[in-house]
Order: sequence, then C-alpha cells, then structure tokens
Amino acid sequence: MTRASLLALVGLLGVGCNEPAFVIVADVSKNCNEVVVEPVIDAQGFGVSTILDAAATPTASGVGGTASVWLLLLVSTGSGDQLAVRHVVDGTVTREVPIPLPSQPGSIVLRGSPDPDEVFVLHRGSGTFRVWRVAADLADPGVQSSQELVGFPHDTFTCAPCDTSDWHRDLLFLDNRPYVVSVPPLSENAAVSVWVGALSANPPETGTLNVGTEHRLNFERMCQPNFDDSDNEDSDLCEANKLDVSYPTVTVLGRQHDPRPTYSRMLIHRERAEAGYEEFTVADVFVVTLELDADGIPKGVLRSYQGFDEPVTSTPSGLVVDRFSTYAMYTTRYADPPTRLLELPAPTADFEDITTALGGAIGPDTQLLPLDQDVALGEVVDGTWEITKLFPDDLSKSGTTVYAPERPISGVRAVGPGYFLLAHDEGRPDVVRVRCIEPSFED
Repeated sequence: MTRASLLALVGLLGVGCNEPAFVIVADVSKNCNEVVVEPVIDAQGFGVSTILDAAATPTASGVGGTASVWLLLLVSTGSGDQLAVRHVVDGTVTREVPIPLPSQPGSIVLRGSPDPDEVFVLHRGSGTFRVWRVAADLADPGVQSSQELVGFPHDTFTCAPCDTSDWHRDLLFLDNRPYVVSVPPLSENAAVSVWVGALSANPPETGTLNVGTEHRLNFERMCQPNFDDSDNEDSDLCEANKLDVSYPTVTVLGRQHDPRPTYSRMLIHRERAEAGYEEFTVADVFVVTLELDADGIPKGVLRSYQGFDEPVTSTPSGLVVDRFSTYAMYTTRYADPPTRLLELPAPTADFEDITTALGGAIGPDTQLLPLDQDVALGEVVDGTWEITKLFPDDLSKSGTTVYAPERPISGVRAVGPGYFLLAHDEGRPDVVRVRCIEPSFED
C-alpha cells in the first residue's frame, strides 16, 4: 500500500505533524450538564510522524484517572514509511512497536481493549481482514499478528457457494475477551444473521491470532404460538408470510465504543421486501446486544424501531451506551429534523424518540459522543467544537460547552469512552476527553 493511498483511506485523520501532540480530556457524569476541556498529555518527539488513529480506555472515571492513550503512527524512515503503535501514559511514552505496512488497500484503525495496556490494530478492506495485538505481556517485538481472517465465517457454513469476503467485520469485546463479528450485507430469508467467534492465540503469548468456533446468531420475528383453535389461521398465516420476506440490504451504522461492559451492542439498518413486491421496501433500525451465556456461548437480543419516517443509511448515525441506557442516532428520509435520537432503557425495552425533548439540539452535522459511561452531542461549527452534555433526567437542562482551540477544528472521531481525535486543516490532530465542571443538579 502506498503512503498516498493509506492517507486517503484513513481520510479524516491522515494529517502530517512536525510538532508535539496533545491529549485533552473532557470527562462526564450523570449528575452534570456541562463539561470542561483540559489538556492532560503533552507527548514530545513526534518528528515527521503522521497520526492515523488513537485508542484509549479510561482507567478511572472523573478527575484523576490515568491518561493511557495508544497512537497509530505512519513514520517516515530512511528506508520508507512504516506503521508504529505508540503507548503514552500520563505524557510518557512507555513503548513503541512497529507494525507491518499492509500491501493491500484498506482502512487501518485501532481498537481499545478493556485492559488499558492492550490495543488491537485492524486492517479492513475488500477481500482482507487482519488483526494485530500489542500488549505489555508480550515479549519482544511486543506484537502478535493474525492470519488472513477474511474467511470468517467460512463459506461452507454460511451460504455456499456465495462470497463472504466483503461482509462487514469488526472486533468487539464480550466479558473482557476479543471477538470477531461479521454481518452479511443482505438476507435472502426472514432472518438477519450475526456471526461471532472468539479471537485467541495458542500459545497465548506467542501464537498466531485466529478465530475459534463460529457461532451463527439468527434474528427473526417469532410468530405467537396457538393456544386456541380459533387462532390457528393467524399463526399459520404469520409463518407463511415469513416465507416471502427477505432483507435486500443490511448495513451496520454504529457500534459500542466502550469495551469494558460484559456485552457489546451494534446499530444496524435493514430494508425489508416481500416476494412479488420487491420494489416496495420498508426500513427499520435495530440494536443487537451480544453477550455470553452461562456456558460461555455467544447469544443475542434484537430490538427494532421503524417509526413513520423511513430510516436511511446516511450519516449522521451512531450508538452510545451509558450507565443506564443505550442511545441510537440515525438519519431519516422524511422527518423534520431528519436526524433522530432514540433511547433504549434496557435490551428488552421499547425505544423512546427523545429528539423533540432536546429542543433543536440535533442538526444535520450533529455527532453522538460516547463519553465515560455517559453521553453527549457534538458539532463542529466554524472551527469550534460545540459539546452538548445530555442530562437524561431532564433533557431541557442539557448544557452546551464551546471548545475553541487556536487551530480551527475540521473533524472529530471517537477513539474511546470520552476520548476523541480532533483533526485540523493544518498541523497535527489532537486527542481529547471530557470532565464535568461540577454537579449541576441533584439525581
């Protein structure tokens, strides 16, 4: 892969830097409605490195937690460019590990772990999916690599002879363990499938990373059983109608950024069609909660929301999990405003549309921000970052903070619970986090 193609693929954050990088923190809590932004790390010596991505997992909530940040760098050397993963703890570089520069096109991102001393590098592209693990418990050179994982799930067990190489793949965490998740882009029947497999190495500290047993989770509407002979026709009709249902498009819109809970959640969009009426589709969004059962086997719960405004796959969209609820943002074709925000109080509860209660805080460029066990909204306006800290007990009391650094901001990407990578039109990107000024209301 050339330097130009790599920077084009990382898009937002392929910004060259010849000066130090700063990590800034903005931390939040349920009993606050306003945040403050303050620097916590001044990482020196970046030279001509380019910051491609970052990842961070808070070691403590609120003020005083250790700032442990991983950076993915593109380093220029005398023999050419190479990738490196750098760990910065409270402003000190604790390790730097080289990563091979992939030869195939694709995006390269970091994924934070429940263990702040561990990080994963993902290379995703058409026909490729590879993972590297960098951790303190590894001997030199301090990195483990996977084999090519684009074969997960194996064609033989899915829809042979179909091609699964372009399915959506990501790395999520269940009960503190990494799992590879794959979602097909369509379904030819009434079930939407999510494939899950544990990522591990044997032996653990020196072996090649690989995916273990493949688990297929099918999600479909369940027809109610018949308890009365008079209901037989309705139940049978339900089962018969399912035979005509398919989902011609299935698109992942967002994922849970916090790896510390025992579960992981994804936001997915799908279009539903019926045989003979394929040109008339209806769409909905749904949240899938993945977790392990008592025997350590992956299981899942799906909750869907259709509304009356036809969800689409356009941005903005995203998913955030706080202490008590899950928040899902998606874009619609007909609603005003077109961007909607839903709250899901529990995996088996019903969605609540809280867009109107925010009183116009959501616009076409608003982002849903995953904070440390909390949630906020953000928008880049004329080079500044406007952060609206949601106060779920009374959304009308949500307060807005404007962060205006010397160099105008051009883009924001979440890189961990409460951590964000800010891109600028010129110079290096910054990594940031949020902290409450002080409790503003009683719980």
